[in-house]
This record gives sequence, structure tokens and C-alpha cells, in this order.
Amino acid sequence: MSIEGIIEFEKQSCPKVILGRERGLEFASSVMDQYSDIKDEEAIFMLALSLEHPEWKKELVEQVKKYKQHISDPEKILAKLRNDFSKIDSTATINDEAESWEQYVSIFEAQISEILEYFHPTDGEFPKKVLLVPAGNIIKNKNSGFSFHVDNTAVIVSHPGNVDNAGHEYLHGIINPLTEMIANDLPKENIISLASVKYKVDEGYGEHAESLLNEELIRTYNDIIRHGEDLPSLEQFKQVLDELTEESYANTLNSEPETRARLEQMGIHSLLELRGQIDTYFDRYVRNDLRERVYSFYKEYEQQKITNRNIRFKDFFKENIRKFLMIETHPS
Repeated sequence: MSIEGIIEFEKQSCPKVILGRERGLEFASSVMDQYSDIKDEEAIFMLALSLEHPEWKKELVEQVKKYKQHISDPEKILAKLRNDFSKIDSTATINDEAESWEQYVSIFEAQISEILEYFHPTDGEFPKKVLLVPAGNIIKNKNSGFSFHVDNTAVIVSHPGNVDNAGHEYLHGIINPLTEMIANDLPKENIISLASVKYKVDEGYGEHAESLLNEELIRTYNDIIRHGEDLPSLEQFKQVLDELTEESYANTLNSEPETRARLEQMGIHSLLELRGQIDTYFDRYVRNDLRERVYSFYKEYEQQKITNRNIRFKDFFKENIRKFLMIETHPS
């Protein structure tokens, strides 16, 4: 009991992070073109995860049936994967990155502890085990990753040192169940309207309201809230652009192919042209109305935590997220 007579939460213990290769996922990546007719790489990876974890087969197949309803026969796909996998040399080793990840594991565990402290999930509401899989043999983009949550385990595929991405993937195990829990009550049209073009078009989330909200809740926490930062303004963006030199601009394009592609799509081929279209670029790729709502939602949660140390994010989410997403009643 505290002095005020409030029973405070016990601090959740951080899950143990285990490093390990997943040959089933590596195999799936190497033969993905043979499964192009499925048109869903994530589903292939989900099923392939069971190749070395037969104990997860039933749950993974059920997840595919539930979340990938366009796939009519996941068992048939898995049977082909298993047959093809049996023909490869299981002793071959290629580019094992586990050692490169080791120096970052303690940082990642500290980030998980921060997440649990902030969101206060109950004992059964977060993954207790984390299998961290080096991504070099699976995905090439150094800034990308993915995760699956099965049997109270978070399987996180991420490149060495990309701790923020690993944290992002871990958060899916906390955030996704919340949006799924109230999916029928979410103002889906509002979410789609508020979401940025970057998410809907450039990153391929389309008009799937739950996915858009999941990503925004996770990214706003991971990129902004966790660092104690404010939302970027147009004025700040202009200041950053004003400080760019031709050399630093060229370096940015070389290191960020997605930015280069956006600029080319807008017909922008120089720093001078970008400065001339800065408002348009900001509105399309930086401004994010959904993030503004989610940011306000997090700030209100933090205010309530000051006066109620027993508040859980799950309860606050169920009671309040809808009003923050209503276009006509956005809290100030």
C-alpha cells in the first residue's frame, strides 16, 4: 500500500530475449517467388514458422484462417512448404547475424521494460518470451522487419541494431489485441479519412482501418512519445530543409530510396524544387491527422496516470479511443 492507500502495480518482469535463426523463415524467403500465386508473403512466412516448430502448427494455421480469409487452403500450402523444406540441406549455414545482435539485446530488453511500464498490461496480455531472429537471410531492407505472436511468444525478425524496429514489432503483441477487441465499435471511416497518404498508398495499408490504427498507435508511441518529443510542425520541417546543403541532400537521397521515389513521383528533381513544393510534400508525407489524434490520446492517458497510478492502458483505450477519433468531436 502506498501512503495514499492505493495498491500500486507490481513491475512486470521483462521477458527473456533469445537469439536464434529460423531456417523455416529463411527457406520461405529463398523460395517466395515459387509461391507468388498466393499473393501474401506474410501468410507464407506464418506457415513456414511451423516448419521447425510443429508445436505451433495448429495455432498458426488458425491465425491464417482468421486473418487471411482470402487463402482458402492453408494446410495445402503448408504441406507443399514442408515437402520442399525436406529437400534442402539443413546443415548449411549462411551469414548468421546472431553475434551482431548480441550487443544490442540488453538495450532491447530495457525498451521492453519501458513498454510494460508505460502500458501496464496484465500478466496474460503481453508476450512472455521473445525469439529475436536476425533478418539478413530473410528480408533485405535494413529498416524493415516483421513479427508473429504465437503460444505466448513474440517471434521478431529484425536486422542487427535496429532496436526501434524490434520494439515496434513487440508492441504489435500489445496493441493489436486491443483494436481487435473493439473492432466493431471503431469509427472506421474516420480512421481511414484521417490516416496519411503515406500509410494508405506508399506503404500499402490501403483502407484497412484496424491496421492503420495499429500502426499509428505503435509508431506514435515508438517515434514520439517514448522520446518525449512533440509532433513535427511545418515550420520545423522548413527549418530542417533550409539547413540542407546540396551535398547533404544528395546523401539523403542515396541513403533513403523511399524518399527519392516520393520526390520522383512528385516530379521533384532538385533541392530547389523541393523547397518550392514544401507545403505539398509536407501535407502528403509528413502531416498526419491520425497521428495528431493518437498523440492527444496518449497525452491524456499520461495526464490520468499522474492522478491514478493504477490506470491501465487497456481500460483507458476501451473507454476513450473512439472519442479521439471522431472527426467532429476531436478533443482540444
